[in-house]
Amino acid sequence: MGVLPMKKLFPSFSKLRFGTTFILLSTILFGIIPVHAFAASPAPAVWASPEYAGFVESLIVPNDPAIQQKLRATAPIQDSPHFAQNLLSVYQTVTSLSFPDDTSETNLYGPDWMSASEIIQVNQGDCKNHAILLATLIEALYKNTYGNLPTDLVWVRGGLVQGGGGHVWVLLNIDEIASVSPDAFNMIRSSKPIKDETQVPVGAEPPWGKTPVWVKINFASLQDTWYAWFPPQSVLQFGTLYVELEATWGKPIGEFYYKKYPYIELHDRWNNFQYLRELSGTAPGSGSVQLSSVNWHYADSVSWFVTGLTPNGAITPRIQGAWGGLQLPDVKADSSGRAWSSFNVGTNILGPGHFIIIDKTANTFLMDDYSLQTAQSNPSGPFSMQLSSTNWHHGDIVSWTAAGASPNGAVAVRIQGTWGTLQLWDAVADSTGKAGYSFNVGTNIAGSGQLVLVDKVTGQSVQQGYAMQTQQQASSPTLRLSSNMWHYGETIAWSAEGLAPNSVIQVMIQGPWGTLRFWDVTSDSTGRAGFNFNVGTNIPSSGRFIIIDTSTNKMLSSDYVLAS
Repeated sequence: MGVLPMKKLFPSFSKLRFGTTFILLSTILFGIIPVHAFAASPAPAVWASPEYAGFVESLIVPNDPAIQQKLRATAPIQDSPHFAQNLLSVYQTVTSLSFPDDTSETNLYGPDWMSASEIIQVNQGDCKNHAILLATLIEALYKNTYGNLPTDLVWVRGGLVQGGGGHVWVLLNIDEIASVSPDAFNMIRSSKPIKDETQVPVGAEPPWGKTPVWVKINFASLQDTWYAWFPPQSVLQFGTLYVELEATWGKPIGEFYYKKYPYIELHDRWNNFQYLRELSGTAPGSGSVQLSSVNWHYADSVSWFVTGLTPNGAITPRIQGAWGGLQLPDVKADSSGRAWSSFNVGTNILGPGHFIIIDKTANTFLMDDYSLQTAQSNPSGPFSMQLSSTNWHHGDIVSWTAAGASPNGAVAVRIQGTWGTLQLWDAVADSTGKAGYSFNVGTNIAGSGQLVLVDKVTGQSVQQGYAMQTQQQASSPTLRLSSNMWHYGETIAWSAEGLAPNSVIQVMIQGPWGTLRFWDVTSDSTGRAGFNFNVGTNIPSSGRFIIIDTSTNKMLSSDYVLAS
């Protein structure tokens, strides 16, 4: 196995006398030329069976002496500062693994498989050999460098690609890489993408016949827009973000960070820990995502706008990074496949990462990277606060300002009293340590108490008391909106008076498009109620804001216009 027939090695074989030739060839083959023994093995007959799973897992052997020797030759210094260069060296080493000249060689093509250590001995092979060796070396490098090995760091992936044929490649957990080596993450992300059309080899469909198929891949067609504007397009797999590593085709290490991998079906993935059978994944979509800012600070309001989604489909926004993930509320795309909303950058976002939009109908996603700006801990003076008023009425607009907070730092805001605690949204101090905003005094503030600010960088706090004023009930019910001209992402405040005291108030928005119900509130003892809400894409057009006093069955309404 792995050795060409004698008549190919020695064309003059038939012209020599048998005895002399036999002695001569024996001397050459066993005395001069080193022969590496390896034994490619046929996979179990039933593909994706438990026996098959155990077999392919056993091919990835990061602790094998041959693997460790190869890794030492490829990456002599295995520590954190050298990890990025070592990862690139490992990738380039595997991309240099050639296809054999004799395509009928059973051990190098087709249904027979070799372990990573056997692949090193032969130093050639098909796509599955490239993938197995690359995954093994990456696992070994990571463990040698950091002392542990995450179970989802790297996977060998099998599937079908455009143009026909089965193929095997590698998935690398890019968030795990970013958490230990920003240099390696940036190296992959900054790889220059290919724009040409190339013939690339893939195998036959499982169980992988002997002869590879050469298919034409137009790399430019995998990219929707010009590189400088194209959001990162890796692969999202059950909440984890991976980048494709394609060693067989000899492309840059980050070729598919900015492109869609040209698969048409996924069928399995495995590493040395486990084997998973999957028939689908979340692939990159063909639309675009825009963020109002990719440099985030705590308490920033960030808006997003996406096109190319399934019309009227359910959309899930998600924020994700090496620190974990945060799921935002679902929204609905409009009839043109667009969706948009905004959110507040809270302290539950623990670091940089990716803003991801998942089209739940098409099972595709769009993504853009963001950075989280660190705050400085150098207050410019004593932490202090001022209130526009300490005598509050339900429906009032109250403003607060603070000085002496940590420059560019987050400030937490809450209202508390014997009635309980209400957490307001965080603010971000400017470069001089000043912060502030206005809020509506809603009926969820049930009595007198204190407004409390906490500098989240230093832990300092400051507070100021307020008194909730009793009011005479209005002679007739009235409803007020802070604005009748609405824009997506805008915060709208409403307040009403003249309602029945302590009555349940139903709140809704209505139009020709349908009805959107908010949560019920209870009017206070003077008949006042109100709260703030965000204009999301679940409000598709202009209409009417309505409240209903359930005690008197009176309805109050105010028309609004949704600006395009």
